[in-house]
Amino acid sequence: MQPTIESETSGAQPVYRIGGEWTVDHAEACLGATDAIQVAAGQSAVIHCGGLHHIDITGAWMLDRKIDALRQAGATITLEGFRPEHFRFIEHVDALFHHTGQVLEREELPRPKPYLPLTLLRDYAEMFIDSLTFTGWCLVVFGRTLINPSRFRFRAFIKQCEAAAVRATPIIGLISFLIAIVTAYQGAAQLKRFGAEIFSINLVTISVLREMGVLLTAIMLAGRSGSAFAAEIGTMKLNEEIDALKTTGLDPMEVLVLPRILALVVMTPLLTFFADMMGLLGSGALTVATTDSNWMLYLSQLSTAVRMPDFWIGLSKAPVFGLLIGITGCFHGMAVTNSAESVGKETTNAVVHAIFLVMAADAIFSIVFTMIDL
Repeated sequence: MQPTIESETSGAQPVYRIGGEWTVDHAEACLGATDAIQVAAGQSAVIHCGGLHHIDITGAWMLDRKIDALRQAGATITLEGFRPEHFRFIEHVDALFHHTGQVLEREELPRPKPYLPLTLLRDYAEMFIDSLTFTGWCLVVFGRTLINPSRFRFRAFIKQCEAAAVRATPIIGLISFLIAIVTAYQGAAQLKRFGAEIFSINLVTISVLREMGVLLTAIMLAGRSGSAFAAEIGTMKLNEEIDALKTTGLDPMEVLVLPRILALVVMTPLLTFFADMMGLLGSGALTVATTDSNWMLYLSQLSTAVRMPDFWIGLSKAPVFGLLIGITGCFHGMAVTNSAESVGKETTNAVVHAIFLVMAADAIFSIVFTMIDL
């Protein structure tokens, strides 16, 4: 039944009789009905709702907004004929939208904060300081665990090793295998002009062992495990589970953060070794398939191309990359505020910042190793 409103005059006082269904299904008709209520400043009127069948929050809000506007204009409005449940509902809506300071007026909606360069610079500076504080607290918790090993959550550590690293093995192996094939193919195509196709093995071996294996592993872990850390911890914070841990006397840093960070520090070198082996396997598969070489010739050339310093240089970067990814993911998880939007934002930031830190650290490693002639 459509919402209705009828006007009549009782003496010098207008009376508006409301009826029908004032619900969200008839929102447009409700808006037109409220527009029919016209009371001049200083005049009094009665709104009689004896014919009202049903009302929900949409109809109550439209009616309450109109009454409030008339009262602010100086009119006197009296409500009569309401059923008790309808009157209580409208009173509740009025308290919700007016007495809590959350009046739904367009001009009072919060405006988005302008992202000026100085504002962005300030936000990044604050985030940098907060991340340093978080890192320092992680070191404190780690030191406390070394002094008292019984505080370490070994089961949580093993679980994170399995969830964050072991389950990432297939995708890391496949990516390393395919990237090595692409690199070997492109290298062979260029070296073929000089009759030196066999040296594409040297090219792929050095690039995989020194850079590609550890970088691909770190990037995959940042996108997979870093985002998972931020989402898991952020959701727990949103659901007040972290507050519950504190209430029960448990330190969230010991229970949630430290096992995740140590899991990545320990497992990243192992995954890097696996990525290196899969990369060399991909290079060998392409070399054998596209040239006159065989596996014995490939292994013979590989034994001369492999330099142990290249292998150890790539492997030495892995724990640092794992540490950066773990700290970044957990930091952004703990930075979540009380909204679902914040979980998505911090999860995205965790991936972006982790990859940036990994690339920056790799650049620093390259400069240092070049300076010491490695």
